[in-house]
Amino acid sequence: MKVTRREWMAGLAAGSVLWAQEEEDRYRAIWDSGLRSKRPPAAVTGPGGGPVVRVPKPRYEAAGSGPRPAPGTGDVIGLTIWKMREPRADEGDAPRLLVFGASKKAKLPMVAERLQPSLPLRAGDKVRLSIEVAREGFLYLIDRELYRDGRRGAPYLLFPSRRVRGGNNAVRAGMLVDIPSQEDEPLSMEPQGGEYAGEELSILVTARQLDLAPAGDGPKALAPAMVDGWEARWKRPAARLDLESQGGGLWTAREQMSAQGGALLTQADPMPQFVFQAQGAPEDGLLIQYRLIVG
Repeated sequence: MKVTRREWMAGLAAGSVLWAQEEEDRYRAIWDSGLRSKRPPAAVTGPGGGPVVRVPKPRYEAAGSGPRPAPGTGDVIGLTIWKMREPRADEGDAPRLLVFGASKKAKLPMVAERLQPSLPLRAGDKVRLSIEVAREGFLYLIDRELYRDGRRGAPYLLFPSRRVRGGNNAVRAGMLVDIPSQEDEPLSMEPQGGEYAGEELSILVTARQLDLAPAGDGPKALAPAMVDGWEARWKRPAARLDLESQGGGLWTAREQMSAQGGALLTQADPMPQFVFQAQGAPEDGLLIQYRLIVG
């Protein structure tokens, strides 16, 4: 039987739709089963008891150069990068933080906007981080400067910090950790020389607390050999999913309150900008890395 061009194109389109649906279902098995479903359920009321909470249905797409996402094969970590900027006139209800302006002489009210991966960071940009872990454990965040010749700077521990949750780094599903403290200045993408390329963030979750000195108020220098040992033991390849059409979304009051130690995020609250699936991580810990590159 001869197939016309129109029939062939229709079949191709149908196949593309089916493939896209299969990809979406496969990714949902990661971000939903691996993260969102582990949060507490949202409070839902029926007729006569108030409005029904409509749980959002986010869409994720594979991104980055890591392994291909594979449902049911790894632990999941959520990360959102917030870029600070001055608010617009129509953003009156968005939560604000006081941040030093370019002159560094006075603090100005600024809003936190989700980083758009397609738009590179610029020197001097100010950012904040939100981390959500899908399993119980202890969270650590290590930062190293990156240089254009491939070198990495000395490692510094950004979390735990006594300024964030009083230094308590125990985490569980639905708990949002904001770094730095909402009372502190954001992280600044400041060039330290002509070869500065950005920052490398290492997110480490361990089953037991590491044997470190008590958290201080600021970044803590770490021995490079010790961090190298953590990477050798716990670093695993990570598949990355990016939340579609959410670049530019503003920080919500629920995210702000949860990160201050308030109620856990529920299944109806916003999802992380990036979801990392660490494949083959041992039970006693996992470490994933993400690089903030200055364009």
